[in-house]
Amino acid sequence: MALGLSTAHATLELRPGGMVYDSVQNITWLADANYAQTSGYDGDGFMTWDASITWADQLVYGGFSDWRLFNAAPDDTTCDSSYDPGGGYPTQYYGYNCNSIGNELAHLFYIDLGVAAGDSILTSTAPEFNFFTNVQSNGYWSGTEYAPNSDVAWSFDTNLGDQGYYYKAVEFYSWAVRTGDVAAVPEPALLFLLISGLLGIAGVRGRGRRL
Repeated sequence: MALGLSTAHATLELRPGGMVYDSVQNITWLADANYAQTSGYDGDGFMTWDASITWADQLVYGGFSDWRLFNAAPDDTTCDSSYDPGGGYPTQYYGYNCNSIGNELAHLFYIDLGVAAGDSILTSTAPEFNFFTNVQSNGYWSGTEYAPNSDVAWSFDTNLGDQGYYYKAVEFYSWAVRTGDVAAVPEPALLFLLISGLLGIAGVRGRGRRL
């Protein structure tokens, strides 16, 4: 059941070690979309918001420790629904077709993977979908709280393409992401060898000047 746009753009780049870089949003996804279960951290990967935040905060993968939950964007005016909570809070945008840059999982769903509103992420025909494993057609927690109520946080439903907000005690899946490209940062061992090599060259050149 298609309710909106469906167009894929090849901005995803596979990185070694099970990571996927989004060159438009400048973020790197963990290729395993249910790594909490795969790693043995949680039996099925279904966790409350607080547990999901804790999991992402302590995650070390690929030599990086700055993983987090994806960002939602309640100011994304591309969404098909909105609500004014009043009380000095800005209008909150939710529903289908949220696809602005910075609304990270929604953008991945609609733009990068070309899924239509009302369809499951598993229906994606984008070749880049095969970069990922263990993708769940279900709710995923974002790291973004719902501003009018600190007991509530934003989520994204990959079964329908729906951005919404739920009480933090609800259990959803978690998908880790980090800012930047892992390929732009050398691995520690490689960085050490590189620096050592440069120092060695500098030493040889220095001795040459003293002759």
